[in-house]
Amino acid sequence: MSGDTVEWLQDSYFTEFGYCVTFARGLSAMELLRRMGCDVTRTAHKGVIDANHWIEDVAEEFGHAAVADKEGVIRAGDADGWAFAFEDAPSRGTHHDVLAAVSAGTVALSTFENINALTMFHYAQAGDVVCGFDRPRDRWGSDPDRLVPHLTRAGLLPGTTSRLQSQ
Repeated sequence: MSGDTVEWLQDSYFTEFGYCVTFARGLSAMELLRRMGCDVTRTAHKGVIDANHWIEDVAEEFGHAAVADKEGVIRAGDADGWAFAFEDAPSRGTHHDVLAAVSAGTVALSTFENINALTMFHYAQAGDVVCGFDRPRDRWGSDPDRLVPHLTRAGLLPGTTSRLQSQ
C-alpha cells in the first residue's frame, strides 16, 4: 500500500470474481474485523504484496473456491481515519446485522460486486442501515433518500428529481 491509500484495492487479483469492501470511520482494523464477527485470534499480519501472493498461492493449489468459501479471506487496514475490510468474493459486509454492529457509535458503508456484476451499496449509522441500493434509483433503508443529493451531484441519478428536493 502506498502512502496510506487504498489504491491497491483496484489491483486485487480476485476482484474479477467478486468482492466486498466495508469501511468504518474511527475504528481500528482489528476492531472492524471483530465487529464483523471474525475470529481476530486467527489473523496474520501481512503486507499487501505478501497477502496477494498468499491468496494467489491458495487459489492456484486448491482452486478459487478455497479462497471464496464461507469463511473467506478478509484483508483489513486503515487509512485517513477509516478502517476497511476487503473480502475476496464473500459478502459479510452486506449483511444488515454485520453493518449494525460495525456502525454502532459511528458510520459505516459497504460496497459489493459479484462475478455476475450484481452490485450493492449500504450506508449505516449508529447501528441502523440508513440507505442501501443495487441501482441508485432503487433505494431502501430507514432513510433511503439520505444520499440522493450526493448521488445526484456524482451523476448517478441524471435527469431525476429526488423526493427530498420535491418536498
